[in-house]
Amino acid sequence: MPQPDSLDEELRIYVILTLLTKVWQSRVRFLVSTASRLDLLGDRSTALVPRRDTLPRFWSGDPNRDSFFF
Repeated sequence: MPQPDSLDEELRIYVILTLLTKVWQSRVRFLVSTASRLDLLGDRSTALVPRRDTLPRFWSGDPNRDSFFF
């Protein structure tokens, strides 16, 4: 059976790694959303609001009739 100290240390390591992962994920989400808003990613399908010239020619704007994703 593990010693109480080792369990405390394992729990501490788990909590630290979990917090670091959450912070890292939120930073990545922020950077990706900022880059897509500024259109820095180059992939227009990731833009939050597609620009007029990037829409397919057959796109009418009606999501029930057209599909933006091919």
